Amino acid sequence: MANTPNRVIRVPERTWDAFGQVVAAEGGKNRTADLIAYMEKRVNAFIRKGGVINPPAGNQSAHD
Repeated sequence: MANTPNRVIRVPERTWDAFGQVVAAEGGKNRTADLIAYMEKRVNAFIRKGGVINPPAGNQSAHD
């Protein structure tokens, strides 16, 4: 993840804490890596089903 911008999301504290415990219990390093992997999986599945992702403004890839 080279120079990715920070994103702010709202997650209930109980859910955030529980998710951190799940990630750690499954050997993950941090929530961010797990969330990015999940997002990429969803995007790729959408594209495989024929969905179209519009290119972002600027020179970033569609997955940044």
